[in-house]
Amino acid sequence: MKTFTHFLLAACIVSLCGCSRCSPRKKLNEGGEIVGNTIGEFTEGVASGVDKSFQINLNLSDELKARGLETGKVKTGATGNVLVAYFIYNSDFSDTVTVKAFDSKNVEIGRQKVGIAGKKGDAGYVDIIFDARTSLAHDSRIVVE
Repeated sequence: MKTFTHFLLAACIVSLCGCSRCSPRKKLNEGGEIVGNTIGEFTEGVASGVDKSFQINLNLSDELKARGLETGKVKTGATGNVLVAYFIYNSDFSDTVTVKAFDSKNVEIGRQKVGIAGKKGDAGYVDIIFDARTSLAHDSRIVVE
């Protein structure tokens, strides 16, 4: 990445040096701006690709959906055993739910009970902490009952 950045900077500077009406400082500023934009776009593309490839599949039971529970974004926490789920409360809700994690081969790898509560119209993130030996991956499937 560092070599790529240096190459882009050098290419921009060389291409701008052909302009005899521009001062060296202006040429450098323009070259830096081009490199900065290119790196910014590259970084944005990488982040978007990572988000798409690391989407955990979370399924709410029909009973929880009927009671007004919905989910938004789901991601893993700082450690591989933490699931962070955004819950949307379309009705008042307060209960203990069971969250099961499955690997790509549909083998259960973790189970945790967690209390969640919210008033109609509320929403927020809930951390679900599995056993430390549970390793949630990008292809994990989560079931909330």
